[in-house]
Amino acid sequence: METKKETNPEKAVKKPKNKLLTLIVKAQELYPLPPNEPNVDANTSLSNDDGFGSGFGTTKKNFETHVFKNFKITWDIEVENKTEKDKEYKVELVSINHNPKPSTNPNLFDHNPLTPKPKSNNKSIQGTIVNAPSSPENYTINFQIFKNDKDPHPFHIDPKLKSNG
Repeated sequence: METKKETNPEKAVKKPKNKLLTLIVKAQELYPLPPNEPNVDANTSLSNDDGFGSGFGTTKKNFETHVFKNFKITWDIEVENKTEKDKEYKVELVSINHNPKPSTNPNLFDHNPLTPKPKSNNKSIQGTIVNAPSSPENYTINFQIFKNDKDPHPFHIDPKLKSNG
């Protein structure tokens, strides 16, 4: 997956809009592995609808998406290769959790945790940004992989959100 890099995100003028992030999982490769950060980073790709991403093999903890107060954010999940090596595997989003630092900071989302949208087959989670801190905020994407619709294996990644107002 090609990604473009933000050269100067602080000076870029960003028009408020809803955001979409897509998590792509190498399900066959990740499923048997322990759920630690190096394994998850090696077998996941995270990108947003601005064309920025953190590809397979790169850390996700520094991946930052710019969001806007009172606008929606949606996360989608899919396997990398639906027709070949990942065809026996299914991926699902479990929840999105904001992890405020310090814990007294307000929650970013309209509720926490965020859970899958009805009728999304656990492939999509949506929330609204209700608080807009200017510093990057950590959050967790919890997901699971099934093999032949059985025995879910849980995993997570911890990227960041930053408000543009």
